[in-house]
Amino acid sequence: MGSSWSPCKTYAHGELIGTAFAVWAPNARNVSLISDLNFWDKKTNPMIPLGSNGLWEVFIPDLGPGTKYKFANLCYHLTLSMLRKHTTHPLPPLS
Repeated sequence: MGSSWSPCKTYAHGELIGTAFAVWAPNARNVSLISDLNFWDKKTNPMIPLGSNGLWEVFIPDLGPGTKYKFANLCYHLTLSMLRKHTTHPLPPLS
């Protein structure tokens, strides 16, 4: 209970300085790191899935403390059967 976990860790190894990020997104199809550094573009820094456990990671060189960032993800929300159900049985109009 005395330790804390952070989704990012800054590393300095010789000349290489940057930050490693990890996030748990078990239903995600794609995850990206968006930040000030990449002008909030989700195509610039896609994350890599670590197997099928829902963990994703990425290392961003030259990104350090104080940079604003977010995780952008694309999830599966509807299965094909749910989509069929919603399209063949529309909800009644509100009174």
